[in-house]
Amino acid sequence: MAIDTGALEEMGLTRAEAKTYVSLVELGQTTAGKAIEKSRLQSSVVYNALKSLIEKGLVSYVKIGKDRHYQAASPSRLLVQLDQKKKAVEELATELEKLEKLREAEKLEAEIIVGSKAMTTFKANLISDAHPGDEYLNFMRSEEIRDEADLRRAERITRMKLEKGLKIRVLAYNDSMPRLMVSEPELIRRQNLRFTDFEFPQGITIFRNMTILSSYEGAPMAVVIRSSHFAKQFRRFFYSIYDKAESRDRELMSLRQSFKRLPQKG
Repeated sequence: MAIDTGALEEMGLTRAEAKTYVSLVELGQTTAGKAIEKSRLQSSVVYNALKSLIEKGLVSYVKIGKDRHYQAASPSRLLVQLDQKKKAVEELATELEKLEKLREAEKLEAEIIVGSKAMTTFKANLISDAHPGDEYLNFMRSEEIRDEADLRRAERITRMKLEKGLKIRVLAYNDSMPRLMVSEPELIRRQNLRFTDFEFPQGITIFRNMTILSSYEGAPMAVVIRSSHFAKQFRRFFYSIYDKAESRDRELMSLRQSFKRLPQKG
């Protein structure tokens, strides 16, 4: 009876291993010589196949006198090994899917937003989807607030962050203090501002996996980079400065006395 060894080969056995195993099943306990004769393979090929089949648990042997007598494991053992391989493949597939999702999460994406209103809407949507305790870091821009509408938009975003319970940290350049004179003191105090006496990149916000680069010179615009790697690098840079910066709480408290709104347009 001719046995097709193709299925065994698909399971991972070599052609020699498959033919040797089938020969042993047909012969029962036997010597290597008879297995060689039955399989019609070269002796060296059969001996190598027997060795690897023993390592795989598909063949065993007993020594009778000086000769080894080989016997194939029950074919049901093949099903057990196949099931083990299936589980191993399923586990591997699960791990590969995790890696694929991680790669997708790390995919670099960039978006450009133009206009003050569009930028405010974008930030408002981010905050709406945030969770209490999410970190919101900002390198404050030092240029003057341009008008009352600009100020109201900035204060609206700040109130949203505070109401959402975000962990706000703001880093400002010392010369930015006059810019704060037009903002409500309580909003300023609750943003955990710290000041430095040297300049740094301004208008940068780090939130979740996003790094947002904002500019209000000329046409207001923002570049949003979605990348955990980028955000991690900027977050580390932020705290390397923030942790050494001064709070200047007394100067902020004095804002209560000097607080003044921008004049309305028109």
